[in-house]
Amino acid sequence: ENVMKQVLYRIVNMTGMDITHAEPIQLLRYQVGQFYVEHHDYIDYEKYLPCGPRILTIFLYLNDDHHGGGTRFPFHHPNLTIIPKKGTMLIW
Repeated sequence: ENVMKQVLYRIVNMTGMDITHAEPIQLLRYQVGQFYVEHHDYIDYEKYLPCGPRILTIFLYLNDDHHGGGTRFPFHHPNLTIIPKKGTMLIW
């Protein structure tokens, strides 16, 4: 829990966002063949939450022993896929 707080405060300091606007941290681990279907990160009902709607998404890659896959932005021109690398952060 202490490590998670440290990570959250580093993100807050880097982005300038108030911690009260942060959603709970989610940890994901994909198994071979798992993926999220294409989607938008804006969720309409979140505008009623105390933190408001999501304006930033941040991925922290904790490992790079992946086999294929990446974070794909299909509407970026040209198509963009970010391949995970341990210790890197992706913000959009």
